Order: sequence, then structure tokens, then C-alpha cells
Amino acid sequence: MGSGIVNGTAITINSPFTTNNYADLIFSSAGTTTYNARIRATTPGDGTRKLEFLTAKSAAENTVLTLDGDQNATFSGSVQARRARSNTAGEVALSLQPTDSTIHYGFRIDQATNSFNLDRVDSAGQLLRVEASGNATFSGDLSLTSGKILFGTSYNGTIGTASGDLFIGTADSNILFYNGSSVLPANSAGGTRNDAIDFGS
Repeated sequence: MGSGIVNGTAITINSPFTTNNYADLIFSSAGTTTYNARIRATTPGDGTRKLEFLTAKSAAENTVLTLDGDQNATFSGSVQARRARSNTAGEVALSLQPTDSTIHYGFRIDQATNSFNLDRVDSAGQLLRVEASGNATFSGDLSLTSGKILFGTSYNGTIGTASGDLFIGTADSNILFYNGSSVLPANSAGGTRNDAIDFGS
């Protein structure tokens, strides 16, 4: 059986320190035996400690958030960052900031365009804008270390690299910019394709 202590600075709930035991702080409605929510401190079988936040709906009990001893937070449902839209870069609703650096990134919804933005908060700069139409605008260079850039739902056009050289085209009709000094016909993988592609009519 547990016990509770209330003093001027804290509320203490004591329970036996045994495997799978727990102590609850219950929020209930006056005059009923049902409860609306509870906070539960548990000692699982693996010896760790965790804190659970539970709510009740239609007599069903659900764990909505779990905080464990390894500083992990597990949400059972959707997680929303609710804040008014902003036209100011760096005024974000959700941010990521490491403890060992001054770098600081964040996400916001633009008030004027409803675009989704990735900002650098520590320098108030916009890095990426994704518009409601699906168009994306990068503030800097876009680097592709491997693979291809494909155009159209049926891959009507391709830009890619082969052994460090750029090629562009469609299907097996491509142009390879070879070694910075030659322009050669190429296939869909960027390999040279001699006597197979016609230039002009």
C-alpha cells in the first residue's frame, strides 16, 4: 500500500519499490467513481523508471505520453506544434537546437503564402520554401552526389551524372558532357552511344 505526503513545497506519493509497481496521481470528477486522467510513475521489470500520462474516454484508458529514464518521450497519437503563421524568418513553431552548438533550425508556416518553410533561426534566414502547389525553392545550391533528377510523372526527361560527367536527355537519347571538353551521344545511364542517335532532321 502506498502513502502520500503534502508539504509546503511538494506532493510526495510513496509506493513499494518493486517490479511492475506504480504510483498514481488521479484527476477525477466530484461525486463519481470515474476519473478523467492520471499521471503514473512506474518501475518496469527491466529496472528503469518511467512516467506515463493517461486519459480516459468512454471508460477506456489510454496512455498518451511516456517519459522514460533515458530521456525518451513517446507519444501515442499525433503531435502538433500550434502557433500563428509568421512572415518573419526565424519566427518558428517547431525548432531543433543541439546542446553543443549555436546552430538552430526551425519550421514555420508563412502568413502571406501558407508555404512551409525551413529557417535557420540563429541567423534569421530562410533555407527552403515548399509552396501549397508543391513547388520548392532552395535559398542555396542543390547538390546531387549520385542518382538522377527526373522530370514528369513518366520520367520524360533526365539529368544525371556518370563517372563525374553530366548527361541530359530522355530515354536512350541523351547528351553527355564528357571530361569538360567533349559532347557525346549517350544512353539513359550516361554511357556513350555511338552511331545510334541522330542530330537534326
